[in-house]
Amino acid sequence: MTVLVRADASALLGSGHVARCANLGARLRALGRDVHFVCADIPETLRRQLLREGFPVHRISPWSDWQSDLAATRRVVEAIGPVSLIVVDHYALDARWESELRCGITQVMVVDDLADRPHDCDYLLDLAPGGDAAARYSHLVPEGTLTWFGPQYALLRPEFDAEDVCRDRDGIVRDILVYLGGGVTRADMLPLLCAIAESAPQDVRTKVLLGYAFPDPLDVARFVDGEPRIEVLEPTEQVLALVRWADLGIGACGGAGWERCAVGLPSIAVTTAANQTLNAAALRDAGAIKYLGPIEGVRMGDWESSIRELLGDPEQVRTMGIDAHDLTAGRRDRIREMVTILAAVGRD
Repeated sequence: MTVLVRADASALLGSGHVARCANLGARLRALGRDVHFVCADIPETLRRQLLREGFPVHRISPWSDWQSDLAATRRVVEAIGPVSLIVVDHYALDARWESELRCGITQVMVVDDLADRPHDCDYLLDLAPGGDAAARYSHLVPEGTLTWFGPQYALLRPEFDAEDVCRDRDGIVRDILVYLGGGVTRADMLPLLCAIAESAPQDVRTKVLLGYAFPDPLDVARFVDGEPRIEVLEPTEQVLALVRWADLGIGACGGAGWERCAVGLPSIAVTTAANQTLNAAALRDAGAIKYLGPIEGVRMGDWESSIRELLGDPEQVRTMGIDAHDLTAGRRDRIREMVTILAAVGRD
């Protein structure tokens, strides 16, 4: 069975759409499925990473309209042969594109979290928390669509499925991990790094993980040069080791937010895109994060006061970690069930 993924990534979009589909693809490939990516926009570093992981990447022309995108994707399908499952993770595509691309026994899975347009799909995945997801999509998907809702279905890297990923934390912050993902710039990052340098004690270490689409990595590295407490890391696939290492996370509320939850990592959080708003509200209400709002409105003083507050309150930090882990409890079994269903698509 061949699976085709249609997703994009850029400095504006971030890399979350491609990343979560790659995590799904890794699980399907482990069950013997071939997985191909079709991308109109993708940073070269991320494209090379997909190739290293064994996923062919087919570049198509930059986005102009859904009809042109459909024609380009069809040409990829004709080139690679029969496709049994199409996974669509793209906010600009809807039922028109999905209906036209269906052929033969092809089935469609949509990954979405906006619930703002109709879909012609057999499967729908929305990771956004909240009990009203079924009602949000009731008029947007065909009757009989198999749906999976909530962070218990978060498509994290396969290594996050291990039983022992969560570690006990005593609430004392010795190590901080900063990972804001895509959609941020030097102007967003530097006030945060200044705040850490000003507010964190000398014995607290910070690692800054840049995303694949971060536009100014050298500027950030130069900025912290001479500050031994802060280390800037290039994009890596060793994310599990980093989030387990940290005692406090600082990040956004996209897919990386659920990675922090999976390991019980408390965090200071912002949103870097509008589609993260529901996640942020749920994480805040559960007590898993200290939420500062959209990143464009966060100032250096906001970062400083939040860092000082949590470093001075180990019990609050410890409790936040427990509450964070509870949000993704049971995820491993749910993911296994979902992947088993998808892997069976197209079998004779």
